[in-house]
Amino acid sequence: MRLPVFFVIGALLLSGCVTEESDDEARDEGVVPPGPVVLPWDLLDCAYVVWGVPVAGDALEPHLPEGFTLGRSDGPLAPVVGDAFLGFESFVCDSGMGLDGRVEGMTYGSLFTSVEPPEDLAIDGIDQYYYKWDPLVPDEPRRLFLQEAGMMARTGTATIDRPVEGLKRAAYTLEGVGSFSLEAPGTAPTPADGGGPFAEFTPLADGGHAVWRADYTTETRGSGDGVFRVDPGSWAAEVLGVTEGRANFNHGTWSFQNGNLTLPS
Repeated sequence: MRLPVFFVIGALLLSGCVTEESDDEARDEGVVPPGPVVLPWDLLDCAYVVWGVPVAGDALEPHLPEGFTLGRSDGPLAPVVGDAFLGFESFVCDSGMGLDGRVEGMTYGSLFTSVEPPEDLAIDGIDQYYYKWDPLVPDEPRRLFLQEAGMMARTGTATIDRPVEGLKRAAYTLEGVGSFSLEAPGTAPTPADGGGPFAEFTPLADGGHAVWRADYTTETRGSGDGVFRVDPGSWAAEVLGVTEGRANFNHGTWSFQNGNLTLPS
């Protein structure tokens, strides 16, 4: 899990609508307008499960662009503390921001890790940075728009089976990537306060990066140890060298608020 790293320049209002008429026309035709574009982004009132598997740096580093280094995160968004890791996340939210307004019943997932960005991409006031691949974008207009911009935005599903006594299973599928799951007899999360800003980078086809940033707020939180499974045909299985094993996880409820997604020129 995870999330956001980012920049300036708004081409959109908080409603999610493009401000220039020419940009509206370009978007309707499936063409991303020139210049940086900033989309509002949030995920509200989410049940989440985030799990991570320690990984050898030399296996994961080739998936990072030049200038990024693996982080040894001690932040609350990281499921593994003190190690390089490959992270997995399943979110089921009451709503999230779409391309043209709020979308009810939003889901989310990705593959991610903690990083240190190049100095020129660091953001004042943010010390939690993540790199994420293959984000789940279930709402079609936004997904097609991001794909047109060069992002590997995926369709798919995300589910969390969390009876009152605690977590039972979380899973998500990213079309073209694979299916990922965690099973655990987790204890029920307890009330928790916390939050702060974070940033994430996602690769684009031209070698650049989209930058996501937001504030997370925690309502409840629990943790534990469970059994993870990754699709044998996925690049995650190649990086980990296994298709199942033990993983630390965090789960509970939280929101990502006051966020945006910047697509560079």
